[in-house]
Amino acid sequence: MENKVIIADDEGIIGNTVSDSERTKITRATTDILLVIHAPAGSTMQTIEQYVPLAGQRMVEFNGGQVGDMRVLAV
Repeated sequence: MENKVIIADDEGIIGNTVSDSERTKITRATTDILLVIHAPAGSTMQTIEQYVPLAGQRMVEFNGGQVGDMRVLAV
């Protein structure tokens, strides 16, 4: 995975910018979802923060449930 952004937990890779892990995919049994938004370089924090609630709303529309915690982390 050289030169790729990856997301991992103690059990291994969860996903990257182009694919998700079979282990962590959303299924009917899913109870919690971590949504990661990779924003283009040069995006302002204001623009990203504007779209985070919309992304949460879309996740609820398509998957049910409710939005718990929302944070914008700059890396």
